[in-house]
Amino acid sequence: HLKQGFHSYFYYPDVRVILLFRLSQWCFNHKLKPVAYLITNLNDFLHGVWIGPRVIAGKGFFLGHPRGVVISPATVIGNYCTMKLVQVQKLLVRQNVALLLAHTPLLGLEQL
Repeated sequence: HLKQGFHSYFYYPDVRVILLFRLSQWCFNHKLKPVAYLITNLNDFLHGVWIGPRVIAGKGFFLGHPRGVVISPATVIGNYCTMKLVQVQKLLVRQNVALLLAHTPLLGLEQL
């Protein structure tokens, strides 16, 4: 039995998904685009989540159920947003919003 600690958070796929997404974003922003897309593909392979490194996500972004999530590169997500069961294309999400979408690509659609 493992002791509770910081490392125990890495057992949760929703935490790993966000960490890999943030790492791919960092690589993309620091001119390491091939590495960014490799990490994105690793995230897809391990967790079934495709969040491109061009997605703009504010702090506190959380995926409640990350399996099968696809977020378009044109998506902008505000601070402290929780997303569950999402398949979105070109969506602008404001701050402090919780989305519970079931394959509803037009919900909340705005021109960017």
